[in-house]
Amino acid sequence: MSTRINQTKAPRTSIRNATEEDYEAISDVVVDAFVHDPVYNYFGSLKEFMPKDKNTKEKENLRKWSKFLLSLCVLSGGRVVVMVEHSVEGEGEDEDGEGRNEGERKERERIVGFAEWLPPNKRPALWHVRTMFKAGIVGMVRAWGMSGLLRCGFEWLDGTERTMLKAFRKRELGNPDATWYLFQIAVIQECQGKGYMSKLIREGFDNAPGATFTLDATTASSRDKYAHVGFEVVGVVPLGRGKSNSKGLEAKGESAVGVDAYSMIKLPNGGSR
Repeated sequence: MSTRINQTKAPRTSIRNATEEDYEAISDVVVDAFVHDPVYNYFGSLKEFMPKDKNTKEKENLRKWSKFLLSLCVLSGGRVVVMVEHSVEGEGEDEDGEGRNEGERKERERIVGFAEWLPPNKRPALWHVRTMFKAGIVGMVRAWGMSGLLRCGFEWLDGTERTMLKAFRKRELGNPDATWYLFQIAVIQECQGKGYMSKLIREGFDNAPGATFTLDATTASSRDKYAHVGFEVVGVVPLGRGKSNSKGLEAKGESAVGVDAYSMIKLPNGGSR
């Protein structure tokens, strides 16, 4: 008598350029991965965490934000790539233990992560009015209000730009806009810890060998993951002091400590100055 052991194979993965047909799936990844992100909570003026198991107005606003950023990246000439898991429907054995025919198998792919890169000197700015309108800024103002626009468009962008510029001047690195900027990256929670984020980032490195890369991390956890692939913190950007707690939720008094974002850089060949 023999015992048959079913083993689950790790799915095959690949990274490819995103198409318009992938955009909705990219938004799904953002909502899943950033549902409790403190900086995004602060942008949305949330009073409590969004539930993971049901749709809410706040989740829909987060989805609008993801589509706005994606549109900005594409309109600015950026690169968008997706991490895909491949599986085969019908793979395995039937009830009699016989292998299934090749014709009964069908490959299926699932987008589980993505990365959006802005090339050197392609950063979008609020005064690029035409681009902002085409990307959907009106919808974002309706979703998050003027407070959300001020928080992400001025407090966040101005803060990160000043921090990065100060760091570049101190190290005599030139203009931070002349770098590849990781605009947004995410992997669904189910697949985190599999090294997918590192693969997405290294694909970006391979696309521009010898380049300098920059990003802004929204949590200490993501900061540490970026450090693992060669980025280093060059400044901390405080957000929401006196307005939110450390989770990005509305707060007052002693608990309104705000949240921190981390400006990071990776120099060519892991160098430092």
